[in-house]
Amino acid sequence: MKSINALSGIISALLTLAAGTLGTTHATTITENFNDGQLPASLEISGSDAIFASGGVLFNGARTNLRTVNSDFYNSDFVAEVTLSTGSSIAFFGLGEGSPTGGSNEPAGPIIGLRMHSDFAGIGQNGYTDNYLSFGDAGFSGSGVHRLRLTWDGTAKSGYFEIDEDYSGGAFTADFTTPLLNGADNGFTSANARIYFGGDSNASFDDLQITSSVAAPVPEPSACLLSVASGGLFLLRRRGSLPR
Repeated sequence: MKSINALSGIISALLTLAAGTLGTTHATTITENFNDGQLPASLEISGSDAIFASGGVLFNGARTNLRTVNSDFYNSDFVAEVTLSTGSSIAFFGLGEGSPTGGSNEPAGPIIGLRMHSDFAGIGQNGYTDNYLSFGDAGFSGSGVHRLRLTWDGTAKSGYFEIDEDYSGGAFTADFTTPLLNGADNGFTSANARIYFGGDSNASFDDLQITSSVAAPVPEPSACLLSVASGGLFLLRRRGSLPR
């Protein structure tokens, strides 16, 4: 009887542990300051020109993007931030494939993207052919150092951009906030929803910070635990210790 009670207690603990691992979330944080002068393992180059130097990444030729290796941010809740230094260059930041294969080598769709150029900032969805809608006000100066932020809700499939204009470090303070953007019908999949940034003609980025979380699928260890627990319950029933 003692052995049966002990086995029953072990099975109960296994079931509790297995249930506790279901419905949890996986949190991922990517922090890159580019100080080591090389492409980080969490990112890849899409295009032909990216220079890692002086504690940042410089785009100084053909339009090129850096994008996350992870391609399924569409289903995650995340906040992504990066600091942009720009002059007359065009710079891009957003969610999508991050491939500069659209019109004029702009990011191809599907995207939800921010585009900054001279005294202009705009947002676009689906692809270059949708064009970018202007936002902000006449006082916005695209030249300078700005902190960009994208906040995304993986359940609602929507998000918005913010810009901390003339950023000098410290806490993020939004000077511009876009409308809420609905990405449910954009055509995102688990293979084309990367976080990307890039540009041309001396657009420089630094201090990337991405914090994301996504509900975990049923983990394999839990499946194993449930299998062991089920087998134990079967043996107990065979011995007549549990009601059928």
